[in-house]
Amino acid sequence: MLNNKITSITGIIEETLGLSLKEKKFEEYSKNLREAAITLGFEDIESFSEKVSASGNKLSSEEKRVLAAYLTVSETYFFREKPAMSMFISTILPQLIKNKREDKIRIWSAGCSSGEEPYTIAIIINEHFPQLRKNDFEIIATDINPNVITKARNGLYTPWSFREIPDLYTKKYFTKEGENFRISYKIKECVKFDILNLVSDMYPGESDGYQNLDIIFCRNVLMYLNHNHIKNISKRFHKILKDDGWFISSQVELNDELFAQFSKVYSDDGIFYRKGELIKKNQNERISKRIQESVSNKIPLDKNKKRQLRDVKEELTYSKPVSHELELLFNESKYIECIKIALTEIDKGNDDLTILNILAKSYANSGQYKLATDVLDKIISQNPASDDTYYLYGTILAENNDINKAKTMFKKGLYINPDNLLSHFMLGNILKDEGNTKAAMIHYRNAMDITGRIKEEEVERLFHGMNIKRLREFISKFIDNSL
Repeated sequence: MLNNKITSITGIIEETLGLSLKEKKFEEYSKNLREAAITLGFEDIESFSEKVSASGNKLSSEEKRVLAAYLTVSETYFFREKPAMSMFISTILPQLIKNKREDKIRIWSAGCSSGEEPYTIAIIINEHFPQLRKNDFEIIATDINPNVITKARNGLYTPWSFREIPDLYTKKYFTKEGENFRISYKIKECVKFDILNLVSDMYPGESDGYQNLDIIFCRNVLMYLNHNHIKNISKRFHKILKDDGWFISSQVELNDELFAQFSKVYSDDGIFYRKGELIKKNQNERISKRIQESVSNKIPLDKNKKRQLRDVKEELTYSKPVSHELELLFNESKYIECIKIALTEIDKGNDDLTILNILAKSYANSGQYKLATDVLDKIISQNPASDDTYYLYGTILAENNDINKAKTMFKKGLYINPDNLLSHFMLGNILKDEGNTKAAMIHYRNAMDITGRIKEEEVERLFHGMNIKRLREFISKFIDNSL
């Protein structure tokens, strides 16, 4: 049990830096906290706590700097979470370039650690969008930890940071120095680094009172902060983003409650947040009548058909040109076009599962939740053994705040496949938000057990580059926070 002085300083750090230092996790932090206190000139944590108490429970700038250096997690690497990078290349940046006027494209890497993320963004722009000159875009990168900002500015990295980067990029954008690699000056000058506390400091452009950011990357950062701080940060992100701006979180940080003001954009590989309505109301109204008629009249499938629809997890047989076109359009967020093409195919009798699934996701992304669930109902009626379909159904319902039915869908999927890790995780999150920590713990622990049986490549597919070790650490954090 912690004494009062240590409990007091832990609470002050939580409030000032936003870090979630739960008492049950204190032993993990105590060593680093003690070293921070010694670095600041104190004999131990208790004497440091006494000084802070005497200062009105306020931390000095130097104390914040040292605590951040010792207590924050700084684990990252180049091209982390490939779905986010793929979405950035295929959809986000092309749309921004297309809509670009006089002002430059502005990107913020919030919680950039030692710089691998913003440098990855700069490499992608240089490699895939050579038409963008240096004056056409701006990459701002910030972190609370001054030590990692110093490392980022230096631009020298160990081989561990290169475990996901293509060899071509390593050779093209880095110079070998002994066993390490230094980022090229061309990429380095694209990024502006600074120290910033997401809890208490001003955000880029926030002091000017206008929306000036196109994209905010903030991945694997918010998971270490407490609930109230995350909610406040999310609101501030939303405020400084331009209309239709993008907020890219880690796939394991998705949260309907904390990021409720954002719309969700689904891709085949992930979920991403966007400010504003993705499809304008008048567009929905123009096509709504036809869509409703198409769903009711054309999607119902003849149960006596000889051809049985396959499980959505298996490779599907389909008209390759149409399916390929739909996938390209979907990845470009052209949901209305996806809907029109899919409905045309259904008119022709092409009721392939790939087309139906893209149709359902396109409806969901354009705010047509009822139509999305209508399509999923038809898929389930022909293919009741698909736990993935139930997972998609549950996710759409949760997005639409139909929580009870969402839970039912996740549970149905788990009845079919008790090892559906994502459904356990989603159910755990919902139950935790409802205050039912006992039931949430069951699903988190089930998810933890599944990590002992699942293959590494499956974890990387489901959690977008996260390895089993880190996934177990992440789930463990949810379990600890639910105790």
